[in-house]
Amino acid sequence: IQGGTHTCLTQGVFYKKNENPLWAEEAVLCEDVVTKHYQSGSRGTSIRIAKGISWKVGTSRGRTVSENSTVSVDEGSFVITDQRLIFSGNIKSFDVGLSKIINIQFHPDGIVFSQSSRNKRRIIKFSANNGDIVCAVLNQLHTGA
Repeated sequence: IQGGTHTCLTQGVFYKKNENPLWAEEAVLCEDVVTKHYQSGSRGTSIRIAKGISWKVGTSRGRTVSENSTVSVDEGSFVITDQRLIFSGNIKSFDVGLSKIINIQFHPDGIVFSQSSRNKRRIIKFSANNGDIVCAVLNQLHTGA
């Protein structure tokens, strides 16, 4: 990559004029989801009035409980070019210009990044634990070498 001799083979991804692919990786696109459910409980006693009929005296209350989780959305290819990041999947695909990336977090099994004009973060998990290679490619690209 530093010498400019790396070739990256990807299928089905179209590149812009003068755009060079640097790295491709099999990946899974994930998203943060919030699930909500109602949790309730009651206290009191039941008084039997007749067979099959009872009257409950007491209180009940409940609350909405939110749970955050990360779910897999699609599998595909994650491609780094000298101009943008691309995810190409069967269900969802996107591309982000490098100038639109606000921050990026590297993990051994993937990356998480935020981009301008989007509230939700992007979560990419790699099939192989090549997070260090992706980190090196993006760092090399960022330093402008």
